[in-house]
Amino acid sequence: MKTPSSDLFRMIQAMSSAEKRYFKKDSRDSHTSHLFDLINEQEEYDEEQIKRRLRDASFAKNLKVHKNRLQQLLLKSLRAYHEEKTGRSKVRVLLDNAEILIQKQLYDLAISQLDKASNLAEEFEEYELLLECRSLQARLGQAHRKVKPPFLALQETAALLHNYSQYALVNEELSRMMNAPSSPLESKSRARKMQRLVEEQILDKDYQPASSKAMRSWWQSQALLAKAKGRDEEALAHSQAALDSMEERPKLVQAQAAAYLKLLMNHFSFSLGLQEEGALWVEFEKAEAHCKKHKFLYPRLLHLHLLFILYWQDRLEGAQMAKFLTEKSLPLIKRYGLEQQAILGQLLPLVLSPLYGGGHFGELQHCMQLLQGLELPNLRAKTIDLIVYWENFRAGKLRGQLAEVEQDLKGLGRQANRYPFYEKNLKLLLQLGDLSEEGQLDLLALYAQQLRALPKDAIWQEWNQLLPLTDYWEAFLKN
Repeated sequence: MKTPSSDLFRMIQAMSSAEKRYFKKDSRDSHTSHLFDLINEQEEYDEEQIKRRLRDASFAKNLKVHKNRLQQLLLKSLRAYHEEKTGRSKVRVLLDNAEILIQKQLYDLAISQLDKASNLAEEFEEYELLLECRSLQARLGQAHRKVKPPFLALQETAALLHNYSQYALVNEELSRMMNAPSSPLESKSRARKMQRLVEEQILDKDYQPASSKAMRSWWQSQALLAKAKGRDEEALAHSQAALDSMEERPKLVQAQAAAYLKLLMNHFSFSLGLQEEGALWVEFEKAEAHCKKHKFLYPRLLHLHLLFILYWQDRLEGAQMAKFLTEKSLPLIKRYGLEQQAILGQLLPLVLSPLYGGGHFGELQHCMQLLQGLELPNLRAKTIDLIVYWENFRAGKLRGQLAEVEQDLKGLGRQANRYPFYEKNLKLLLQLGDLSEEGQLDLLALYAQQLRALPKDAIWQEWNQLLPLTDYWEAFLKN
């Protein structure tokens, strides 16, 4: 769970191996470097353990101050590491250079930096930064009088940015409307609302895209609108047009890596149900390959995995799904899950059944522990805790959790009558923890018969959605 005290831990966990090596190479403070190593070694953040392991007692006493310092050093290191990695960062470096040169009154050198920045900003479609370039050029006045007066160029850039922002805002609103939960009846109403939004904001105003970036946003909006109206082929065609527009410019794909990944994921979503399985795999692997070139994008791949699992959960055999999860999804989840908790809350419940069916109990337990760390609705949280207790029993680790089981049972209080299945499980777990292995098997056999007669309360239903309960108990008793 995210807390202010764990912010530094989450930042370090999100860093790639190359970023960590870069920081360590330039780190000159042995105490701060040691603190970095201690946090980096942890799988879960434990501040008390860090305090015990710090060599300097006074350093441990002022840990909060030193954590803040380390966080600032990490940010500085990450800025330096990434300053030439994206088109935006390249333009930003040139702008910073120009600012310094202007302060030094080296105007000719500043103009040279601004010319380079302007050209790159136009090439990479960074219109906000292009506006900043034009603003600095206007400040220089006659010293930067090129083909156009500086303020005219500034005005034209502002109009270009406004044009793009209009299309981007419509696209963002359509995307929000499309992703909002709705019934079949509400879906028809949603399509009409989306059409009305497009007419009011774009069509009635006779807007025309003034840049290829605005045009891509418009194609994406048309794709969403077509999808809402049930015109899936038309939606896919608009999405393909947006993708082709960007892929025609390899340098732009490189500079706008995150924007390109978003287009890839949107296109994959529009392709579901329309393209052959082989073509879908090509789309999926294309996004993966892009992220291998731009490793900072890896956390966003979890969204693509969610789309994949939602679509293929009833189409792939259990063994195939389990293989995909263990080889592709789980490494991503373990590495980047903390940064993608909204996606994780949707994805993890979908992976439990395939992992269990494939006999991947260690991976299943890890996913359950991640779920316990999320902010879940009360009912699901209780269900997850209950499954974790049983999986710990399977692994021979229940005895260490008996105090928690007892606390959960006491916490039921007057709600015990509402959750008889849940209460019975907690009581049985407490009894099992005190028995020999032979006694445990006898009690489980007796309970298996009683289980069928228990009322199917809300916890039972929640469990059955996550893991088929009958299959779970049959396999559990056999093992």
